[in-house]
Amino acid sequence: MSDMDDCTMELTEVSLTESSLTEAGLTEASLAEVSAAEAELAETYPEVSRPEPLEFPETPSSPASRRNGNGNGNGNGNGNGNGKRPAAAPPALRRILEAVLFATDRPVSVEQLLCVAPEEDAATLEAELRAMAAAYAAAGTGFQLHESGDGYWLRTDPELHEYVHRFLVGKKRTRLSRAAMESLAIIAYRQPVTRGEMEEIRGVDCGQVLHTLLARELVTVRGRSQALGRPLLYGTTDEFLHYFGIKSLGDLPSPEELQSLLGPDPLHDPEIQDVLTAQGMGEEAPEAASEEGPLSAAC
Repeated sequence: MSDMDDCTMELTEVSLTESSLTEAGLTEASLAEVSAAEAELAETYPEVSRPEPLEFPETPSSPASRRNGNGNGNGNGNGNGNGKRPAAAPPALRRILEAVLFATDRPVSVEQLLCVAPEEDAATLEAELRAMAAAYAAAGTGFQLHESGDGYWLRTDPELHEYVHRFLVGKKRTRLSRAAMESLAIIAYRQPVTRGEMEEIRGVDCGQVLHTLLARELVTVRGRSQALGRPLLYGTTDEFLHYFGIKSLGDLPSPEELQSLLGPDPLHDPEIQDVLTAQGMGEEAPEAASEEGPLSAAC
């Protein structure tokens, strides 16, 4: 075999395909040796046609990869020379607030959110919460961000109440009794109020009802009256606002609005009065019902 044939065979052996080099598991140093041998043979036998140069794919240990910071060598991709990946950027403030509000079933105050995101200030948090509420309302989502008392929480859209009710059929929620609702209305509209004043309006003992409202944290003791015996004064709590989904006591309907919803006292209807008078009850009916309506005493 001639020297020319030997050169051709050596060049052929050097010009391995990209796939064969990868399958052979050659390191970067080996690839450099192959390229150097190919160059030396080309200089020795310039008359032999030289194959196209190989293009090797970048590997995790290649210089280019190390320069980009994604290799496992000694590259300094983040500029500190330790080869570590850059630290992940902190999540956006809105994502943090959404996660916290979604994870709780109670209103969260701005002070509590400051503990979660101490790098922010109260004004920034309040502005972001208002922006979130506006964004949810504009997007027409099935939930809304409500401000209740001194906190914020996620609530379902009131327009979807019927569908939520269907889903919760069979899942009973503890409701307040009528006596508890009456007592709670008196406290809400006349607070601070004593137990004696409540019993005077309702005409019945309110001890057990007050115990229930206190246990459910809907009312609390606000102090003592200056009246004889210094009885306790009762008022509503933030839990009262959360229970009824209102921001403050100012959102309660006024006595006039309630009276318009209830309509006029039926005992004042002339036809009913004629019937009562014919049955000998005409004089007792006006005395049994206050002319000012049932809400006036409480309001």
